[in-house]
Amino acid sequence: MRSIALALALVAAPGVALAQVEFADTRWSAFGAVGFESPLSGNVSAAVTGNLPNSPQLVLGNVTGSDVYGSLARWHFGVGLRITERSELLGSFSYSAGGGSRAVIGVTPGPLYVGAFDDLGEKGLEMGYRYHLSSVGRVMPYVGAWGGMVRGSAISASVTIPNDPQPAFALPVLDASSAGTVAGGGGIIVPLSSRFALTADVNIRWRGALNSANVLVGTGLDRIGRDSARWSLPVVFGGLVRLGPPRY
Repeated sequence: MRSIALALALVAAPGVALAQVEFADTRWSAFGAVGFESPLSGNVSAAVTGNLPNSPQLVLGNVTGSDVYGSLARWHFGVGLRITERSELLGSFSYSAGGGSRAVIGVTPGPLYVGAFDDLGEKGLEMGYRYHLSSVGRVMPYVGAWGGMVRGSAISASVTIPNDPQPAFALPVLDASSAGTVAGGGGIIVPLSSRFALTADVNIRWRGALNSANVLVGTGLDRIGRDSARWSLPVVFGGLVRLGPPRY
C-alpha cells in the first residue's frame, strides 16, 4: 500500500506547479491507462478427486491465482459522457494478462503432482459512473463504480511428477467463458493543460467464476473451476483528454 500511495503522490505533484491551468469543461472525454491487478482471493483450480483417461486417480488441491499468476498486467481504455457538473457516465474496454507458472496441484495417494499452467488473458466490456468531488488545488478527486462482463481464455495445465520418467499429461482446467464483474473505487485527475490530464485510479474488483472445462464431465474433476471467482485490486495510471466544445 505504501508503493501505491507514493505513486499517487507522484501523479498529483504536477498539480502544484500547474495551479493556473483551467481544465476544459466539455461533455465528452477519452481516457487510457495501464497498471497492474493484484489478486486478493480466488483459485485457478479447486480441490477435486477423479480420473482422466489413462491416468491414476488424481487428488487435487486448491491452486490460487497468486500461486500461478501473481499480479496481472492491466490495460484500460474508454470514453466518458458528462451528464451534470459532477456526474459522468463511462464505457470502457479492459484487458488483463498474466504469464502462467508451475504450481503444486495435488497428490495421488503417493507422488506429488506439479502443473505448468497456460498464460491467462481476460477481455472486458464495462459501463461505469464517476462522481467528481471538490478539487484540491488542481487535483480533481473522484469516486466511481463499474459493472460489466469479461471473457476469459481457456486454461490447461501440463502435469508432471518431479523426478519421474512418466510423460507429462494435459489437465484441462477452465474453458474460454464469460463472467460478470463489479468494481468500486476512486482516483485523481491532474490537468497538465486545458485539454489533457494525468490520472491515477484504484478499485476493488470482483469477477465471477469461469466455467470448468467441459471435457471433464464424468471424470469427477468437473467442478475444478467452482472457486475461480476472484477479488482483486487494480491500480492503473494514464491520461485523460477532454473532447469537443464546452458543455455550455
